[in-house]
Amino acid sequence: MKDKRTLVSPRGLEARLMAELRKLKDCQAVSVGGITRLAKPDKSGSNWSDTFIVLWNNPASAAELKANLPRITREARARFNLA
Repeated sequence: MKDKRTLVSPRGLEARLMAELRKLKDCQAVSVGGITRLAKPDKSGSNWSDTFIVLWNNPASAAELKANLPRITREARARFNLA
């Protein structure tokens, strides 16, 4: 069975994650970095780690990120792989 994930560059993945996070209330200045390619895809088929760096400068962002980052990460890992 062929993996249906879209292949993107690390920068492209960061941009996609930032775009989703910036839709959240108080998160318009959020930045993402440090995406790590896995040595081999995990059991789900994703080839990048769900652990990465998220920076924000608005204290109000913390609650939104805590509530939504796991879901956004899960959805992105199911949709994208690193090229």
